[in-house]
Amino acid sequence: MGYKPAKVDVKLLDSEHASTAIAVDAFVGMPCVGYHQASQRVRAVDALGKRVLWEAPAEVQVSEVGKSVVLCGGRAYVINDTQLWALDLYTGRTIFARTLESAVQCGFGQPNLWDACHPSMPGNLLVQTISDDYLGLERGFGHTVWTMPDAKDLGPIPVPGGAMITAFDGQELRTMLIDPTRGGFSLFALTASEIRVRAAGRNVLIGTEDIDEQGRSGIAVVEMPVGRVLLQTSAPFDPKRGPPVACGRFVYSADLFRLAASPMGPSVEAELIKGYAIDRLEATHAIVVALMGSLDGEHKLKLVGLDPNTLSVWYTIDQDLGRGARAQEGYEPMASLGPFVCVLGHRGDTESVVTVLHADTGRVGWQHVAMGTPQTVRSEGPYFVVTTSKQTLIYRPELPTPAPVASFP
Repeated sequence: MGYKPAKVDVKLLDSEHASTAIAVDAFVGMPCVGYHQASQRVRAVDALGKRVLWEAPAEVQVSEVGKSVVLCGGRAYVINDTQLWALDLYTGRTIFARTLESAVQCGFGQPNLWDACHPSMPGNLLVQTISDDYLGLERGFGHTVWTMPDAKDLGPIPVPGGAMITAFDGQELRTMLIDPTRGGFSLFALTASEIRVRAAGRNVLIGTEDIDEQGRSGIAVVEMPVGRVLLQTSAPFDPKRGPPVACGRFVYSADLFRLAASPMGPSVEAELIKGYAIDRLEATHAIVVALMGSLDGEHKLKLVGLDPNTLSVWYTIDQDLGRGARAQEGYEPMASLGPFVCVLGHRGDTESVVTVLHADTGRVGWQHVAMGTPQTVRSEGPYFVVTTSKQTLIYRPELPTPAPVASFP
């Protein structure tokens, strides 16, 4: 008999997928928080256990448009215009309720808010408002601890020990790393706006089109939350190719046809495979993998395993991985987890194909077809988390089956 994934009964939570906040949690499993129309309450359910976790008090209401809940720091933060509620993710208990002077800003359909703290630790959460301010709010009572004016762009991007934000520093627009618990000041800053970041333990890998304020593309490695710069050098980088990756003693970055290891490592200055360009880079502890897209209109995907010391090709995966989407905003087609890599591609106009591979050996594990067009795949805990336009699914890569462990809806 095949493995049957746990699915959330629509009677447990009837909110639309696009307006439901979904996360992976070590204690709860797969919490899904949204507005339950039947009870007219904000409700949390566990997609793994198929059970209702809690229901918020009646006064906790969501905004009428977009996603109004953010799950982070062991909390469910619910936003309705200027109203902000912090609820315990595990019990639904109200930790604080706060009325802000300005409404919370939204970017990519969700509130610009992030809490990087451990659930049991004191600290500050970060909120961006429509008056172009960043607020550092004490996470126990919601009091404003500090304010940063001239906040721009699309809100905080989580990094280890803090967040990446964009704001004016009085003279120019700068992208900076901050630790909200220590205040609203920059630990590391760049003037470029086209920046991609990736967590690597306590470090942040940064790729930018202007690493030295001279217009040269490059990479940086910053230790957080102290802000110590471990590496800053020119290197090939294109934000459409995704953030840099780390493997062994090098950091790897790429543009359309160039791939290089920094500092002072090997490089490739031509097509890895004729007729294909680099879409994304990923890495395990033993190998660097490049997801390639064909240069014709079909944009077929192909995976290439590369020796991290020489960047020579170890293997090429020719199995049908689906099609990519270079022009799709926010599309993240690949993630790594231990020795595994997951690739998310288009199959037709209404389906996504999920492929899990053992990257160190080049062996294809399994494929699964999901409803909806592909959006993102990421690794979280022991799972690959796949989001399409219709559903969110979690997979255990080591299971010998393509069935998701849980999904919503």
